[in-house]
Parts: sequence; structure tokens; C-alpha cells
Amino acid sequence: MDETDQSRSPSGEFELPEGVITELPDEDIEFIPYNPLNATQFSDHDVEIKGYKVRTHSVNNFPKKFAIIVNPGVKTRGARSILEDDGRIYEPVFKELHLEQLADALRFKYPKLYARMAAIATDFYEAIDDTQEAIEIHGRQSPQFEEAKAKEFLPPEQFNYNEYFFSKGYDALALIAQEYGLNVDLKKLA
Repeated sequence: MDETDQSRSPSGEFELPEGVITELPDEDIEFIPYNPLNATQFSDHDVEIKGYKVRTHSVNNFPKKFAIIVNPGVKTRGARSILEDDGRIYEPVFKELHLEQLADALRFKYPKLYARMAAIATDFYEAIDDTQEAIEIHGRQSPQFEEAKAKEFLPPEQFNYNEYFFSKGYDALALIAQEYGLNVDLKKLA
């Protein structure tokens, strides 16, 4: 019996453990219902955000894949190389999942969520950009490099907060794929 089955009541309805929510209050994004059936290849889990226990999908590499579509402006050769390498690695998944088409629909249907996800993806590559710039200017043994590298690792609360938005994006893409009649294995997004 998997985690999803354990959270169902005898009537088959989805139930959360006491004190766990799926929507953060006071977030200015569109409502996208959490769907436990949209399981990623990693288990869903409860994370702590702003004092709430929130159920999210484990989205793993989805933010990196989304960043490729957003194509954040990077200024260093090193960051551009990382972004291009990620693009080559994930290109087969993009085609198979119709990810660019789904992302366009996400931007149209859920513009506030899309903007949050794009900002998170851009911040991720800006941190890489800053690290690469520190290497190019000061070298790997410099305090500037150490400071920039430390910014690539988010505090747990910020990491959980970012995962919340990508979990919502995951559920939104599942709804869009269903609406468009696309039979896609969204587990490959994570």
C-alpha cells in the first residue's frame, strides 16, 4: 500500500493527517488543487512553511527543467554552459512531455503561479551566475567564491517554499495535460 492509498478514507476520499494543509493562506496565486494521484517518482511529503505543515509533491529536478524553458538571462560563460548542458540532458523529456506547450498554457491559465516559478528558476541561475563570476574574477580560493557558493544553498524554509510553488505547478501541468488530451508521464518532470 503506498502513501496515497494510506491517506484515503473508507469512502475513497483523500484525507490529510491532522494539521496538514495543501494551500498556504495569503499567497497571491491561482487556486490549483493538490492531487495525490499526481505522484512524482519521489514520494510526497509534508514540509514546514511559515509555521504550517504543508503537503507537497517532491519535485526534485522540475525547477531546473522549468528554468530551461524560462531561459533566465545569465551573464557568465559558466552559467550559460550549465544551462545549455541541462537543456541537452533534458531535451528528450521536453519533447516527450510537450513541456514547452504545457508551459505556454501554464503561463496563460495560471499567470501568477507561472511568474512565481519563473522568478524561482531565475534566482537559481542567478546564484550560479554569481558563483561563476566569482570564479572568473577572484578564483576558487577567494572569500568572494565562498560567499557566492553559499548563496546557492537555500535555507530549509526557502527551499520548502520554492518546492510548494513547483508542487502547485506540477498539479497545474497535470490539469492542463488532461484538458489538452495529452497522455504524458508527468513523473518524468521530477
